[in-house]
Amino acid sequence: MWRLLLHYRSSPFGLESEASSPRFFLSSQGRKNPKKELEADIQSLFGPDLKARKETACRFPARDAWLRRALHVNTKNFPRIECPDFEAWKNKITAPSVTLVFASAYMGNPASLYGHTFLLMDRHPNEPLLDPAISFAAKVNTKNGILFVVDGLFGVFPGYFSILPYSLKIEQYNDFENRDLWEYQLNLDSAAISRLLTHLWELNQVSFPYYFFNKNCSYQLLALLEIADPKTRLITHWPLYTIPADTIRSIKKAGLVKKETYEPAILTQIINLRNHLSPEEIKMIPRLIRSPNSALKTLEKLPPKRQAQILDLAAEYLQYKTDYRKKKEDAFRDIRHQILSARAALGIPSPPEKIPAPAPPEEGHPSARISVGQSAGSTGFTELDWRPGLHDLLDPPQGYLPDSELAMVNLDMRRDLKTGRVYLHNLDLVHILSLSPQEPLIHKPSWNFSFGLKTADELAPKDPWNANYFGFRAGGGSSFNMPLVPWRQINYVLVDADAGAGQIFRNYCRLGGGGRIGTVADLTSKWRLRLEGFAFGYFLGDTRDDIGAKVESQYDLTKSISLRAKAERNGPDKQAGLNFLIYY
Repeated sequence: MWRLLLHYRSSPFGLESEASSPRFFLSSQGRKNPKKELEADIQSLFGPDLKARKETACRFPARDAWLRRALHVNTKNFPRIECPDFEAWKNKITAPSVTLVFASAYMGNPASLYGHTFLLMDRHPNEPLLDPAISFAAKVNTKNGILFVVDGLFGVFPGYFSILPYSLKIEQYNDFENRDLWEYQLNLDSAAISRLLTHLWELNQVSFPYYFFNKNCSYQLLALLEIADPKTRLITHWPLYTIPADTIRSIKKAGLVKKETYEPAILTQIINLRNHLSPEEIKMIPRLIRSPNSALKTLEKLPPKRQAQILDLAAEYLQYKTDYRKKKEDAFRDIRHQILSARAALGIPSPPEKIPAPAPPEEGHPSARISVGQSAGSTGFTELDWRPGLHDLLDPPQGYLPDSELAMVNLDMRRDLKTGRVYLHNLDLVHILSLSPQEPLIHKPSWNFSFGLKTADELAPKDPWNANYFGFRAGGGSSFNMPLVPWRQINYVLVDADAGAGQIFRNYCRLGGGGRIGTVADLTSKWRLRLEGFAFGYFLGDTRDDIGAKVESQYDLTKSISLRAKAERNGPDKQAGLNFLIYY
């Protein structure tokens, strides 16, 4: 328990606390020596200096309480010290229960690509927006997405705990970023909740290095929950990386979840309302926003029930359009008031919305994946591919953000069957693809971004180990669904800029651009197909074209085991193979 309270973890150099603030330790050697820190705390809490006793007890009440129990301290000789500031703070946020909230992934913010978790103190059962929310986040000093990822990988940012009203979290995640929320009420008793809050007081203004992959928001919340209930062992055997959805699986496995609730984002609610209207009725929504007076007169010709449904959607859609970053609230306020007044005049209550909840995050495939396979073509090779997280378009889609890909540090090693040579084929440091289908009322761009070590197979089909280069690609475009197709599918057209640097290129570089067109189809619940054609031309450095096409198909044998077949032609290079995928 002492190691938990001081956040000591094993490292190659011995025990070391993850807290980086000197104010968190009483001993100058405390960060790396739990025994020295223990001795310093005992001396300060139970030594002859009464002022030091009070300061330390009120600054570290969780340590004080634990040491009193562990050392069987006689309260007559060492009476408990009153700490009014701490008690007042604790009384303001304590609650009969605690909820862990998961906000789904948001592709528009590098900090939220994997989703986010935070704790909610359930103080107001009938007014949850007033409840305090406990969160851990990085203090970021850049708006550059690439710098954020790089600095996040190497722990440059400090991370801090904070407490904000749940209403602000709802406003940020549910409304502005349109992220669905899943709430997991935890099975913690009053003593565990007291330990959690008492230790949280000790973490005020204490920084921890924020690492994008492992020491992130979800990891630090698990550490806090393990202090609340040490028998759960949530942190002890955690792997090298921490994906928020994996932490949900951990707390459910530990038996901490007693109730689950789904809170759809405003965009999810809009889509649900829209699905109840005809195409002609949907076309009235933009007219209500552009010319409310004339549109309302036209609307009066419809039955009251249809009017109510259209006005409900118009009001929600205006709320969605009111983006605080673009400061459109004033422009839409009068129109929304007019629409709501017309809706109230109908005197018809809105039916309760029954939005079907999608698969929760913990029901998705495990975030890490290893793939082994063999291919033949211009060269024959065996392949070992490892991806610590998270998801691509052919992976089982349940529990993940639809029509998106996110992979970091995706390592692809190959062994040439003819020469026995082992070589690095790809190391995607970052790969992001977000496809947003164009739908009635919803118009969001599709975009992609990737960089890492790649192989120019089209320039060296016989010896790909000599074709490595560092590449960067980014672009955007449009996605859409084809009507009358009997299976779910998404089609995309993307225009990309492409740059590379390496010895394989003439003049050691190439710079240009091109496009991709493709489709992804869910043929059945277990079988998916992807087709893509691409063409890139270059105007600087090596001007040889890169033109090709590929087809991939995956069939899921179980939730954690799949088969993937693929064939690709990239210039003169041709390959076809089969891979065995394991998610863990």
